[in-house]
Amino acid sequence: MTDDAHIDDEFYTMREALKLIGVSRYTLLKWFAQGKVAEVPRNRRNNYRMFRRSDIERIRAYAHQLVLPENDQKGQGRLFD
Repeated sequence: MTDDAHIDDEFYTMREALKLIGVSRYTLLKWFAQGKVAEVPRNRRNNYRMFRRSDIERIRAYAHQLVLPENDQKGQGRLFD
């Protein structure tokens, strides 16, 4: 077994995955529900999501390809005018 295969055997909790991906729980659950990213396996005992490193990388790649909306011309997001 290679080191990469060993790394992918490790599972991460939702909290750990969210921190590594850099999005909120709400956002990730919305992406799952809308089919924007594929679901991850669930633990058979407690039904918790189990994230592999490859799942985290796949979801992070999707998150980083998104273009954030620009601020409108009304000055929102400015501290000082």
